[in-house]
Amino acid sequence: MSASPSQSDASSHAVGDDEDMSAHEVDISSQSSASSSSQASIYNPMEDLEGMSYSQEDTVRAFRDYYAFLAKMYVDESLIINPPSGGWPSITKERYRGMGKTDVVIELLRHLPYLDEFSGDFLAVQTAPYTTFWNFVLGCNGSGKEAESTKLYTEGPQFTDSIPAHVIGLSSGENDPLLFLLDTQFGVIYWIEAPGYVKDNDGSNPSFISPISNDPYDWAPEHEADWRHEPCWSVADFFTLLKQLCLQLKHVPLKPQQVVYVWASPSSWYMSLVPPVQDVYRQHGWPDVDNFRKEKCQAAIKALLAAREEAEDARE
Repeated sequence: MSASPSQSDASSHAVGDDEDMSAHEVDISSQSSASSSSQASIYNPMEDLEGMSYSQEDTVRAFRDYYAFLAKMYVDESLIINPPSGGWPSITKERYRGMGKTDVVIELLRHLPYLDEFSGDFLAVQTAPYTTFWNFVLGCNGSGKEAESTKLYTEGPQFTDSIPAHVIGLSSGENDPLLFLLDTQFGVIYWIEAPGYVKDNDGSNPSFISPISNDPYDWAPEHEADWRHEPCWSVADFFTLLKQLCLQLKHVPLKPQQVVYVWASPSSWYMSLVPPVQDVYRQHGWPDVDNFRKEKCQAAIKALLAAREEAEDARE
């Protein structure tokens, strides 16, 4: 018995649909394979880091700009010391040989600006929460135990033995300071154990500066990967980030020798001072840097701190 026209048409449509579906599935499969192949071929564990480069001139400029910014907020401008045109004569390869750093690093240190070691009350001026930038003009004779101490202070005890010659620690401090490592191979600064706020964008900060993407466990020597997995930024972006945190009063200078951050322990005495000190900054024009009344603001903060200390003493 021959199939009816309707049965024949249905059969032919079914065959055609099957062929179309099969062709469609093959097309999707081939696209998926091509996409997977493409993704596999473009994977680069260094990602954005590979496009970075170091410039001594740009690095020196970034330091100068940051110090000039701090001078508008709370640092005494007279404490900023700049090198002579040929660089700091006291910073030489011979003097710093004990640190085991490259000539590029030493040449950078020769041309960086620094803050005078101490302010009027013999405490180092802080340039970030609980942190000073190391003054290499005064801070090391480059050999023996003093060189070891300098590396320990600026590179941290947990990483000192894994920091290569082209990387230099920038910071130090007495009470859990922030650790910043400048890599002159890539022109980036690592922020070791950076708080989540600067690593991850929670959507609340429209001017968020993302860290550079890379996976050091796939490209760096094993002994370096543990610190290289910490977030890093180009030198310029790093200092822009520090400025941003000051502008947003997430880094809060209580006085030149004492800078805290807003994510300190809520129970700490310093944290209880943060909101009123933030208010004082805002009352004097911050974050409008050009119209900020720095001297009056610092005087008001000093009076506030003195009143708080008197109240504490009275309670005791």
